[in-house]
Amino acid sequence: MALSDLYPAPRNGVQLRPKCTDSDYSAVLEVNPDFIEIAASLDVERAAGKVRGPLHGIPFMVKDNIASKDKMQTTAGSWALQGSVVPRDAKVVAQLRTAGAVLFGKATLS
Repeated sequence: MALSDLYPAPRNGVQLRPKCTDSDYSAVLEVNPDFIEIAASLDVERAAGKVRGPLHGIPFMVKDNIASKDKMQTTAGSWALQGSVVPRDAKVVAQLRTAGAVLFGKATLS
């Protein structure tokens, strides 16, 4: 499956939701709004011969209780944490990003 199959191109300037968040795949809570831009920049880096690490350009998801310092929320499924801001990436997220992986989104906890 190609990325374009999963994440359709914008139509009339509106980005559609990825197909994986439709009712068939309710395990995805939130998709990183910067995913496409980050992945594209990593593709440019790879084409220029720069590889950040062994996971360069590989997408990954984390459970919603793992902190990520980006535009996504870390709520652990709780309404009480809605809108909270985490101070930094969790260690595992930071290590994956250092290795070149791209955070695709947050998944449910169950």
